[in-house]
Amino acid sequence: MLKIFLFIITFYAAGTNNLFAQGLSPKAPFPPRSAMAFSGSELAKYWMEKAWKCLETAKHEYKRNNLDFCVNRLYYAAFYAVSSVLIVRGKSYKKHSAVRAALHREFIKTGVIPIEYGKLYDALLLDREEADYLAFVDFDPEVIKDELNQTEKFVSLFEKVLDESTKV
Repeated sequence: MLKIFLFIITFYAAGTNNLFAQGLSPKAPFPPRSAMAFSGSELAKYWMEKAWKCLETAKHEYKRNNLDFCVNRLYYAAFYAVSSVLIVRGKSYKKHSAVRAALHREFIKTGVIPIEYGKLYDALLLDREEADYLAFVDFDPEVIKDELNQTEKFVSLFEKVLDESTKV
């Protein structure tokens, strides 16, 4: 019985790592078989589309004065945009802190993306953590509106980098 359990744990862990390397969620142990056939550029396109959807949802939440939900979606719009470009570069990370570090290392410090967008990403991450994990957090609507506008530019910049990265 213990051997079977160890085999299952080993199989699951190996499968999870393999799936995550392909840009799929490590929390879904058995995705549809068709997901295994996605190329890096297809996965990158998927995550970029998800970034734009998050941005649209953030706008929707802002209009309804749901600033905590807006902040969450703004962060994820930026997160997915960065992740999409990292995927085509053959890089995938399990932690948000690793994606943040890769953003600064590969895009900000190299001058691919202006430094103010690194600062924006950091602010969005902190805002998202406050919105998700602290009670009774109030956000300034004017600050969030500015972050909304800047995040749209951020996603656009990463979409351009993605387009350049996937040109043959």
